[in-house]
This record gives sequence, C-alpha cells and structure tokens, in this order.
Amino acid sequence: MYKVKGADNNEYGPISADQVRLWIRENRLNRQSLVENVDAPGWKTLGEFPEFADALGAPMAGTIPAGGAPGPAAYADPQTTRAAALSSVKGPAIAIMVWGWIYVAISLFGIVKALLIDTSATREQAVTQLNAVPDFPFKDGLVNYMGYAMAHPVLVNSLPILMGLLIAFGALQMLRLRHKWLAWIVVILVTQPCYPCCCLPTAFGIWAIVVLCKQEVKDSFE
Repeated sequence: MYKVKGADNNEYGPISADQVRLWIRENRLNRQSLVENVDAPGWKTLGEFPEFADALGAPMAGTIPAGGAPGPAAYADPQTTRAAALSSVKGPAIAIMVWGWIYVAISLFGIVKALLIDTSATREQAVTQLNAVPDFPFKDGLVNYMGYAMAHPVLVNSLPILMGLLIAFGALQMLRLRHKWLAWIVVILVTQPCYPCCCLPTAFGIWAIVVLCKQEVKDSFE
C-alpha cells in the first residue's frame, strides 16, 4: 500500500499498487510525484520505485498539473471513494443476505415438517399425479428422490442449509467490502435459477454484478 503527497502537501491514501498504476496512466502521477510505501516509511519520487517503472514508461496522453505532482482535485479521496462503494454495495448485499437466511429457514422448515408430519399420503398423491402424466421425463428418478428425501430429510436438507449460510456470510463480507472472491462466488450462487421464487435471488445477483463491476467498488475491496 502507498501514500501520495499532492502539490498542496496533503496526503492521499493508503492506495494499492494497482491504483497507483491507474493514476499514472491517467497522468495524475508522474516521476516527480512524492510517494511513500507504508511498509517502508520515507517519501521518495515515484521514479525511484522500480515496481512502477513499466507504468511510468508509457503514460496516457494528458496534462500534468503544475509542480510535478497532482493537486487535490486530481484525486478521488480514498475515504470518499470507499464511502461511495459501501453505499453502492449496501442494497444488493443486504438483499442477498436476507435471501440466504430465508433459504436456511425454508430448509429447516422442510426438516421439521418431515420429522413431525406424516408425509406418506402426500408422497402417494404426488406419485399418482406423476403417473397420470404420460411420458413424463425422469419419472422414476424423481419418484425415488421424493422417497429418499422423505426418509432422510436431515441429510437431504443439509446442503441447502450450508449453501444458505454461505450466501449470508458472503453477503456480509460484501457489505464490508472484504474478500472480493467470496462476493463473486455468492453472486454466482444466487443467480442460479434453482430456488423457490427463483426470480428474486436472480434479480439480486444481477444487481450485485452491476455494482461489483463499478471501478470504485473494485478498488475499495480489501
């Protein structure tokens, strides 16, 4: 992580190396800009950092601010950027988190229902309805699964419970702008059309994808 000193002598950061390279490409920084590595305190010109030599070799066309270093207007304040990113992810993250807990509740209800209520009559009725449909695909497999699910409700509902907990936890990390990889895993899970009322989580997932693709959100993840 790095800090940058503007022409106004104000410090900006900490920011990542990728953000430094982005500002170089945008001509917000040049070789004379004052930069400090937070792990090795001490201000140096950007040209003294070998890790940025490749980026400094091919900047985008533009105007370098007077004084050799950018002024405050050249920067998006990292704290302001993070606040904007937190505001952007709040909506989809909370929606996905709530859905994760709803999915857990639905699965737990399935377990309780199977344990406390005799579902054999319901199963027989469902089998009769399936048999009434000619050439129903995967009929035997579906009937066998229904019987297994009613005989072993805890085992069958364990995976949905774990998935719901993972979704809720991942959404919480998204809300805190932590673990970008986990946020994307959760988004992929909720966009799959395999849930009751599946249009809701799919819509939440698409909403989250749009937000996670925003530059300020990508830059703000820890």
